[in-house]
Amino acid sequence: MKKEIYQSICEKLQNAKLIIVSKYQSETKMMEYYQEGQRDFAENRVQELLKKREHLPQDIRWHMIGHLQSNKVKYIAPFVTMIHSVHSLSLLDEIEKQAAKVQRVLSVCLQFNLAKEVTKSGFAYDEWRQVMAYAQNCTHLQVKGIMVMGPHTEDVSKIDHVFAQAEQLLKDMQQTYPHVCELSMGMSSDYSLALQHGATMIRVGSILF
Repeated sequence: MKKEIYQSICEKLQNAKLIIVSKYQSETKMMEYYQEGQRDFAENRVQELLKKREHLPQDIRWHMIGHLQSNKVKYIAPFVTMIHSVHSLSLLDEIEKQAAKVQRVLSVCLQFNLAKEVTKSGFAYDEWRQVMAYAQNCTHLQVKGIMVMGPHTEDVSKIDHVFAQAEQLLKDMQQTYPHVCELSMGMSSDYSLALQHGATMIRVGSILF
């Protein structure tokens, strides 16, 4: 456990929330952070999430941040705290369907590909009105925010540009949908910059393990 780094991140959060990305990490290592009071953990694969949930404390809040296939939604719908990576209308449909079966209203973030990278999924900036209008027909999910990933580059100005776009996108959405308040943005390499641009949830993993 890298306690000093963890404490340093926590001090920078202000009103934001730290979500520890625990993919590829052992349950023992996760428990070290749990003992420090950490309750929000994220996985990018359903199978791994299910396995860890079986062995770890029940008060952990699980976040799904990876590419989610529609046929896997049913496995996490009964308990997941938030799905950050909703990248298509068909996935919205499936989440609505599976949440209805377990009588839950699931919190989700819409994933936007503002960096326009072909290797990443997500909606385009100008699709938000169409997607939000569609989501209003869903009674068993609520769009709580947006998720954005910075571009895969060491050029800080390019990352800053994408994060600034995300900040503006959330403001645009809030004019019509004030309940959309979460900005899931920032990872180990760029979380400080994300916080400067109003991130409310940062997803940090590698620097903590």
